Amino acid sequence: APNLRSLMVKNPKLRFISITLGADGVLIGANGQVAKYDALKIDDDFVVRNVTGAGDSFAAGVMHHLLTFGFEKIERAVATGLLAAKLTLTSANTIS
Repeated sequence: APNLRSLMVKNPKLRFISITLGADGVLIGANGQVAKYDALKIDDDFVVRNVTGAGDSFAAGVMHHLLTFGFEKIERAVATGLLAAKLTLTSANTIS
C-alpha cells in the first residue's frame, strides 16, 4: 500500500488503479486515497469451478460501472467488480 500511495501522489492525474490479490481481495487507489477491499465471502454450498478469468471479470465490472456512473462512488464500482469475479468463479468456462 505505501508504494501504491506513492504512485498516486507522484501521478495526480491518475484517477484509479487496482491491484487484485486473488482470494485476499483488491487494493484500490482512487481520489488520492488507498483502500483494501476483501474478496466476497463464499458460502459452504458455493462451488468454485474455475478461477481463470476472475480478475478479468473484476476489471470489466469495475470499468463498466465507472464508465456508466462516473467516479463518485468508487466503492460501488469495486462491489460490481467483485460480484462479477464471484460469478465467474462459478462457471466452468473461462469467463461466464
